[in-house]
Order: sequence, then C-alpha cells, then structure tokens
Amino acid sequence: MSDRDQWPDNPNDVPRQQSQPQEPKSGGGCLKVALIVGGIGFFGMLVCCGGLFWFGRGLLPKMVTTPAEVAALGQEVMKIDIPADFVGQAGMSMDNFAMTMKFANYQHKEQKGTLMIGSMHVKIGDPKDHQAAFNNQKAQQSVAQEGLKITTTVDREFTIRGKPVTFKFSEAEKEGTDKKFRLVSSEFESGGGLMMFQLTLEEEAYDEEAVVKMIESIQ
Repeated sequence: MSDRDQWPDNPNDVPRQQSQPQEPKSGGGCLKVALIVGGIGFFGMLVCCGGLFWFGRGLLPKMVTTPAEVAALGQEVMKIDIPADFVGQAGMSMDNFAMTMKFANYQHKEQKGTLMIGSMHVKIGDPKDHQAAFNNQKAQQSVAQEGLKITTTVDREFTIRGKPVTFKFSEAEKEGTDKKFRLVSSEFESGGGLMMFQLTLEEEAYDEEAVVKMIESIQ
C-alpha cells in the first residue's frame, strides 16, 4: 500500500492540529511592568521636583543690576518720567502666591543722591498684614538717609491717578558735616496696592521744578 492510499477521501476528515498555547517568556512581562512603573515614577519625580523648584523660586526675590533692567523694572512699579540725572543702580522683584513686590533704585549720575520707587500688591489676606514686609524692604533700601537730621518739612498735595496724594518735602543736614540735603517722600495706595516714592539728594544738586515735574508724570 502506498502512502497515497492512506490519505482520506475527504480532506476535511484530516484532524486539525490543536494549537498549543505558548508559555510566556520568563521575565519579559515583569520587565515591561517595571519599565512602565519606573517611567511613571520618574515623570512624577520630575513634576514634583519641578513644582517645588517653581514654588521655591517664586518666594525668592529676583535682583537686577544693569541700568536698562532697572529702568524697565521701574516702569513696572509705576509709569514715571525719571530725570536724566538719575541712572538705574539696582532693583528687586518678587512675585508669588501671597504678594507681588517691586523696587527700583536710581543713583544720581554725580553721586549726589538716590531715588527709590516701590510697589506692593497683596494677593492673600489684608494688605495691612504685609505692611511690615514693605517697610522692612523700604528701610533696607534707604541707607542713603542714615545720619540725616530733618530740620523742616512741608506737605504738598498732588493728584496721582485721579486721587489726592501727599508728598513730604524736607530739608535735612548730615550729622558731623556741613552738607545739606533735600528729601521728598510719599507712601500711598493706588490700584489695589501700596506705592512708595523716596528721593534723597544733596541740596546743591536739587532742582525742585524737575522733582515736581517727575511727580506729576506718575500714572
């Protein structure tokens, strides 16, 4: 009998070979799961650490020191025409979930005095609760006034952003010297925040007309 004679008459009668399930390769699935879990964990770490870095960065002040940077920051504090005799010296800004605070400090080109402007906008709580922080920053920036004894002060009222604002015009003497100074300062509320203007200048370099013009330019 040939092999051909053993073939069934109906091809459909040939028994189909049962497919045997393949056993999974040892370690392949575990490795994939480990990679997925590890990837998710690494991504989560980046998000977490990145969030903490962003949060922490917002709590720290940003400092600027070039004249151009200080000039730009000063215009963020308030729209004001700074006289050409003053050059940007240093500035500080801080913007976080609680408050936005900005200060710009200018120096007279002949080292005759300083001008500082600042603003603080509170986002959480009562602005009065943050007045101490504002005053502390102002005090740190007011080193130029140390050792000055005020002899006379005159209050003058200006209209700033449609509201009356009082500026103090003072005369002062530097203790232990014969130098005389002029001081002009004001703190006022505007746009939902606190604003500050502080000028300290030797009398020989003081130009009251230019100072008044600068104050009137505040927007």
